[in-house]
Amino acid sequence: MKSLSFPAFAIALSVGVSSIAIAQTTVPGATTVNPTETENDAGTIEQMTPGNEPVTGVPNARPRGSASGGSGTGGSGSGGTTAAESAAIAADPMARADDDMKAVLDALASLDPKPIAELSPEEARRQPSPADAVKKVLEGRNQGQDQAQAEGGQAAAPEGGVTTEDVSFPGAETEIPARIYKPEGASGPLPVVLYFHGGGWVIADLDTYDATPRAMAEAANAIVVSAHYRQAPEHKFPAAHDDAVAAYRWVLEKAESWGGDPAKIAVMGESAGGNLAINVSMAARELNLQMPVHQVLVYPVAGVDTNTKSYMENADAKPLNKPMMEWFVKQVVANESDKQDPRINLVGEADMSGLPPTTLITAEIDPLQTEGQQLANKLQEAGVPVNGRTYLGVTHEFFGMADVVADAKDAQELAAADLRAAFEKTPSGVTKTGSADGAAPETDATTAGAPAPEADMNAGAPATGPAPSGTAAGGSATGTTPNTGAVTPPPPTDRPDTPDAPTPADRPTPSASPEPGPVPPETPEERPAQP
Repeated sequence: MKSLSFPAFAIALSVGVSSIAIAQTTVPGATTVNPTETENDAGTIEQMTPGNEPVTGVPNARPRGSASGGSGTGGSGSGGTTAAESAAIAADPMARADDDMKAVLDALASLDPKPIAELSPEEARRQPSPADAVKKVLEGRNQGQDQAQAEGGQAAAPEGGVTTEDVSFPGAETEIPARIYKPEGASGPLPVVLYFHGGGWVIADLDTYDATPRAMAEAANAIVVSAHYRQAPEHKFPAAHDDAVAAYRWVLEKAESWGGDPAKIAVMGESAGGNLAINVSMAARELNLQMPVHQVLVYPVAGVDTNTKSYMENADAKPLNKPMMEWFVKQVVANESDKQDPRINLVGEADMSGLPPTTLITAEIDPLQTEGQQLANKLQEAGVPVNGRTYLGVTHEFFGMADVVADAKDAQELAAADLRAAFEKTPSGVTKTGSADGAAPETDATTAGAPAPEADMNAGAPATGPAPSGTAAGGSATGTTPNTGAVTPPPPTDRPDTPDAPTPADRPTPSASPEPGPVPPETPEERPAQP
């Protein structure tokens, strides 16, 4: 399936710095369900959390489909819902899908995919994917448009905006395919984004995940390098992780030859690819490589607990469900101890300190939603600026569906705005903070892309909609999050900004965050049906 994440791995958000804003996407006209929320003109409910506190659900807000208001506070396992309400959600998780998402899910069902958990890896790789479903929806729409254009004597608008080149790079053990996306007609050295696709580290490829890097190249005005990696079960963990680090070394070395700016390199990934992206940042810190200027994590695989709130409520969701995640884990790990490796269980013992500013996106109808929120909490606790969103009414895999799902378009614009802001504040040119082979830095320059302590992570990004009218106790308005008006204060001044940060032995390991429940969505009464 396009990007299928699993608990310890699967496939591949939430937000932070001193204040975290989690936006729940609704239809226009939705009502405010909490005094700390405001609805902007785009119909997005914004919620603020005091700086350096865990990201939690909105107290007493009811999820869609529930019969009564919850009494929880959004903490571990509650999220403002009762056990009965969670059971009702779990009985029919797809009832929460909005009209755009339902159209894609219906198209996918018509392609008759077999349950991944019942297949061999070879069979699973041949199954229809969510990307195939999007193509079918578009074909249906285009037939009507083509007919209208033919009758009116009009030619179809040409596709364009991005050029591609298929290449390969030296992976950890063998040559690995990659694809380079460039904005058409762009001039001057461009920033570079290294992107990793999803698929549970077992299925999918560069073609399955073509939509996201293509869209991001144009939206962020950047060169996007989509790198493949060795897949399980033929290549067990940590093969994919080793290839991801090799891809980053290669990008550092080759960026300038592609017309890229080697000082402005970011990482991005969906699902399993989101896990790989943050692991590249962790490896850059440990190996004294140039640190990425930003990381975009889209519903990343971040934990190994398959009994979280979102796992329980979305055990039978589509296109990703609990049995599929367990199947992915079985294919990837060589033994049970692999599940606790910090590269897989990010919300466990992994060290988040010194990582770049992060955009973290999750979907409501996704088993991985809770662990994505846990990862946002852990990054924030380590002093990492985080900008996170949970989109309501959509499922795992929605991000690359911008042509047919409105929330995907919004999510892509959010990610692109954060990337552009990070690139704009990073000086152009080569920044020698360490060589691609891990050698000690030759100069004492700061890490490329590391924001100055007083810098606003979202500087230069457009904001739409009015600023929130209220904040939770302890919050302070010091900036605006791109496209939302949500409050985002400046990054902390004590966060390590260079690869010369203390080694793991010198650094205290941050404690794991308690499991917060996912942000409770609004009730049917609060969300009018779409026309």
